[in-house]
Amino acid sequence: MPWYRAGNVAVTAGQTTVTGTGTNFTLNARVGDAFQGPDGRWYEVANIASATVMGILPAYQGSTVTSGSYGLAPMQGYVKESADRLRQIVDQWGSTLASLGAVATENVVPVAKGGTGATTQADARANLGLVRTASPIDSTAGRLLGAGDHGLGGNAPARETTAISSLTKGGTRALNGGSGGLPSASPALVHTFPWDNDTSALRLVHPVAGDASLDVWLGKRAGSTEYPLRRLVHSGNIVGTATQVSGLPTGAVIERGSNANGQYIKFADGTLICWGTFTTPAFSTTATNFLGSTSGITYFQNAAFSFPVAFSGSISVIPTISSGNGFGARLAGLTQSGATVQAYSSQTGAVDISWIAIGRWY
Repeated sequence: MPWYRAGNVAVTAGQTTVTGTGTNFTLNARVGDAFQGPDGRWYEVANIASATVMGILPAYQGSTVTSGSYGLAPMQGYVKESADRLRQIVDQWGSTLASLGAVATENVVPVAKGGTGATTQADARANLGLVRTASPIDSTAGRLLGAGDHGLGGNAPARETTAISSLTKGGTRALNGGSGGLPSASPALVHTFPWDNDTSALRLVHPVAGDASLDVWLGKRAGSTEYPLRRLVHSGNIVGTATQVSGLPTGAVIERGSNANGQYIKFADGTLICWGTFTTPAFSTTATNFLGSTSGITYFQNAAFSFPVAFSGSISVIPTISSGNGFGARLAGLTQSGATVQAYSSQTGAVDISWIAIGRWY
């Protein structure tokens, strides 16, 4: 075992007290060890008062020294080292071990004493009240969530058939088509974000079948009132097919198209604009006085055309002569699906008529 020489000591002639500076006698010396003083003589360690104070026998025989070198030689071999280690453990953990009280005698520490009262994980969880949810939608307070519960982590939740209004807890649910409150007959994922102690909630709804435009619907519940879902507008559904249900837009914001009858633009608010051009039949050869004139011949011809999309409600139609010898046209008849125009010309040949119609499609 190595000798201990850290620091310096002060020793007074004829005294038994050794005072150290930069020493730790408590951990590195034991009663019975040999002390070689600054005078070179050997003494026995009689007691250890602290890290810097110890007693020797016999009394110091050399001259008084205030800062001298020394040496501590262990005289107890490995027994001393074991004692040193034990003393270190006691010094460091003694007070902690003493504070364990009755727990120190328990093989399995009960919950009342800060343990689990069990020797297996399952029993420990049960004793501590760490009970898992009974199902993926169990909202019992204090339960542990498993992977996938309330749509958090894990695989997608299983589909169910239930009304949106019954979803009061936060999380993601997968609903079958036909569940109450869905915006379409398709199955949907419903994300619920509750607030005010679950009395209100914000909802995001994603239909997951036949939905090429990736529509997302936003809704909310406040108390017992479930407000209608509103479809969010994004780059995938601004332009497309405009549809509606009971006056509520359900499709694209703008729809533009054409067919043999002309072109059209439908807006989500119900506005419909149609336009086109058609050629009248050849005019009648029957002469008629024009505004009572007795000279000159004016020819007229009624011609009907159809709109590319039927209107709903009132319609404003403006016809104009676009080519030929015609000099005027007026609306002579109107239905939701088409109109009749009376055109005037100084010749009997056919003329082209351009027209525009404005109204609503619902």
